[in-house]
Amino acid sequence: MRRLKLLASNLINLIPKRPGPPNAEVERRYELLRQWRNDLAREIGFRPFRIFSNQTLRDIAAARPTDSKGLLQIKGVGPIKLSQYGRAILDTLKPRRDCLPENS
Repeated sequence: MRRLKLLASNLINLIPKRPGPPNAEVERRYELLRQWRNDLAREIGFRPFRIFSNQTLRDIAAARPTDSKGLLQIKGVGPIKLSQYGRAILDTLKPRRDCLPENS
């Protein structure tokens, strides 16, 4: 019985843990990415999910990649999507000067 409990606890540790609830900054980045994707989809006549799934956008928002190597580490982003949308994603994630607090 003890071996069974030990085996069960080891198996539980193998299950990937889901991330906790997104913080406000991750949620803000996700919404920016979602808006970018929806605008692009409307412009080119695609359904938004054909560009990136919501989950991929959430993963990008959480990882906040700063370069193409970082983007390629995210599930749902491959070389083709990177070449098509990578620059736009990275630009969308860049901090904006108009969002930064002013130095008084």
